[in-house]
Amino acid sequence: MEARVQRVIARWTKSKQKTEIRAIARALCLTETDPVIKIWIKLAGGDRSLHGRAHRSALSAPRPVDSEFRTFWDQAQTVLDVVLDRFQTRFAAFLSVLDQLASKSAPTRADIKRLRGNLPNSPVALGYFFDRLPSAGWLER
Repeated sequence: MEARVQRVIARWTKSKQKTEIRAIARALCLTETDPVIKIWIKLAGGDRSLHGRAHRSALSAPRPVDSEFRTFWDQAQTVLDVVLDRFQTRFAAFLSVLDQLASKSAPTRADIKRLRGNLPNSPVALGYFFDRLPSAGWLER
């Protein structure tokens, strides 16, 4: 019974990872048919996934750095290069909008809606924004 449960959990996890990867791809303006996204989905599941390779069994010897591993490593680097480059570009655009909004001493309802609905809700983005406020106008709304 335990092996069956583990297989079900593994399938659910892989499905969830694919859904998350697809959502990230859409947010970064990459399509599901993009070769990098296909590689990323492939790397996310199975025994040969990043997770499967990162954790060895107990005190077993490290896995060999063979041609299969080098291919895997090159693919992982390609995914990171493309995804992080897209993320950096998108985040830089967000910073420009945050600068524009933070420069307003009296925000409008549209400004508040734009901040809340279209920009990253992350400690980094919000810290960046609130550190640049020239007055308490945004806090009084």
